[in-house]
Amino acid sequence: MNAAGESAAAAAAIAYLLRARDPGADDDILAAEIIAILTGRGWRPTEARPAPDWKTPRPGPGRDTYRDGLAAVRAELGGGS
Repeated sequence: MNAAGESAAAAAAIAYLLRARDPGADDDILAAEIIAILTGRGWRPTEARPAPDWKTPRPGPGRDTYRDGLAAVRAELGGGS
């Protein structure tokens, strides 16, 4: 099953639990069941961290990065155009 199918199946399982739960059920137990379902489907909690400095956004459309890079290499090597 692909990622979209896995996500849909996990969402369906959680929706089923929410619809089928007793009105007086303990919310903490339901939350633990949902985490167990997600973990069983491969979800793993990860620490939220900012992107490293070396990860810069890619240039937008219209920017000729090939020629920019080629010119930078030539300049570094002392070559002409």
